[in-house]
Amino acid sequence: HDPANGQKMSEVLKTVVQNNHLFDRVVIADDRGTVVATAPIGNLGDNYPAQRDYFRRAMSGEEVVTPAYLSPEINQGVITVAQPVSLNGRRVAVIFASIQLKTIHDDILRPITIGKTGYAFAVGQPGVMVMHKDQSLLFREGLSTSSYYREMAQKGNGNFTGPSLSGNERMVLYRQDPITKMTIAVLADTSEIFTALGTIRNTTIAVVACSINVGAILTFLLMRAAFPLLQRGLVFAPESSSGRL
Repeated sequence: HDPANGQKMSEVLKTVVQNNHLFDRVVIADDRGTVVATAPIGNLGDNYPAQRDYFRRAMSGEEVVTPAYLSPEINQGVITVAQPVSLNGRRVAVIFASIQLKTIHDDILRPITIGKTGYAFAVGQPGVMVMHKDQSLLFREGLSTSSYYREMAQKGNGNFTGPSLSGNERMVLYRQDPITKMTIAVLADTSEIFTALGTIRNTTIAVVACSINVGAILTFLLMRAAFPLLQRGLVFAPESSSGRL
């Protein structure tokens, strides 16, 4: 690909990242998995995208929203959204974005409080903590052995009661996001729950609705940024016509 065109694309992607704080990084890779443009600028490795399952799935025509995982590059929990880019009826590239779970937690879950002690968190598969106010609990393999977390990950929807570390009885109400397979939960002391029961239910529904919308919103934002570039032919049109893509 033309480095000058790639630089132009990277500058536009930089604006996309600046205007959409959910995006940690946005990348466009050609059909071989070679990075054409990225924001923020950084060395991702020559075949970094090609090694990823979401790239291969997107190149086959699938819109992909990954489950939560621990990124080896930044050692943080992330979700990746990937979508194929087509030109003249042929898939020529993949555009994908990574979103740090901490950003989603701070925007959606952290503001939720029930009574004095209640809060929201999220569990991924197979029962590992992926979003929580206590960062030390995130992606700790030992937590997945807890029967509570395994039950949440397996059932997806439900509630249960159990003792907290302080000995108080607590109730957890949880629902699974069908896109990311994360289980979003709200926890509160049972002594506070009846005075705030309506709030807990409404809040949980709102949290799940926001979570479910994340994939669709990010896909829309990604393609809204990509299509004008492709239509102007900044990167792919010249190379497609020359057979270099």
